[in-house]
Amino acid sequence: MRKVFILILVLVLAGQAFAVKKTPKHKTVVYREQHVPTLGWYVTPSVKITEIQGLTRGLVGVRGGLIFNHSLYLGLAGYGVAEPDYYNWDYWDDWRYLNDHRWELGYGGLELGVLSRYSGNAQFGLGVLVGGGQIDEYYDSDRWHATDGFFIVEPSADLLFHVNRHVALGFGVGYRFVDGVETPTFVNDDLDGPSFNISLQLGSF
Repeated sequence: MRKVFILILVLVLAGQAFAVKKTPKHKTVVYREQHVPTLGWYVTPSVKITEIQGLTRGLVGVRGGLIFNHSLYLGLAGYGVAEPDYYNWDYWDDWRYLNDHRWELGYGGLELGVLSRYSGNAQFGLGVLVGGGQIDEYYDSDRWHATDGFFIVEPSADLLFHVNRHVALGFGVGYRFVDGVETPTFVNDDLDGPSFNISLQLGSF
């Protein structure tokens, strides 16, 4: 009887040891947040209110490009004078030989910028446009034409209000730095200056 009892005890202990051995140990699993890259796009009609040769002018244009990870954008932009005007007659004493003078202006280039994280429906952006442009002057019923190209750098800061994933309103300020302008009536300082920007951004943000 004693041997039977010892045999049963040995079998029970062996079974317990086998069960403990086969029981899997709990492992701590660390879940890491995976960042999935995103790619969006934008097309943005824009209006700039600025100063050219001492007078308030309007520029109209369009921007378009790609948005990487909601934080970096790269694209192209172009602007032109909304309503080309005649010569500033404040300088008539210096240019009295100019009759029927008018001018046109356009510029564009590559733009690059960064965007902040969303704060509610708002987002802040900093960008810069680097490129070139051209100014054309016409005199005496277009019988005399002068033109000149120029280099431009235009940094800007914008505040975007997102209506939804595909529409945003933008308000911003910028400053235009121009180099290379030398026509009969325009120099660099005539085109340098600040601007107030209004835009409607369409796309996938």
